[in-house]
Amino acid sequence: MTRMVQVDLGIFDHKHKEIGISPNEGLQRMFSEVFSTVLRGLIEHQAHTVSNAQLSTLEVIYRRIGEESVKQFGVDSLVNKLPYDRHVEELAAQQFPSLLRPEIEKFLKCPVTQHLPSWPRVLACEVRLQEDLARAGLS
Repeated sequence: MTRMVQVDLGIFDHKHKEIGISPNEGLQRMFSEVFSTVLRGLIEHQAHTVSNAQLSTLEVIYRRIGEESVKQFGVDSLVNKLPYDRHVEELAAQQFPSLLRPEIEKFLKCPVTQHLPSWPRVLACEVRLQEDLARAGLS
């Protein structure tokens, strides 16, 4: 089983990113990277198929959930007395579903990518790596 992990390094530096003008910028780029990772996980680990026929349903559901999230975040920000620009958030919720189709089409054209090697493979090549990392952590 493959799992994703988040590690607390003791520092939290949140940088609010703009949506970006093109799919290679800002949150649009991050969306593409995360979405392609989810697609790859569905295919590789869950044996799900992804087809163009599913796109319309996915776009509608994604938009609906986005709109519901905008409402909920508005309530949360009000309760917590945080600034919240609902108009900007609604524009984003309308924009992101349009990124699904190009990302799926791009993914389907080239679903195989270069993966990082597994930890056992790395250790097979560099047998002292764990010791070196442990020593570096103590420094």
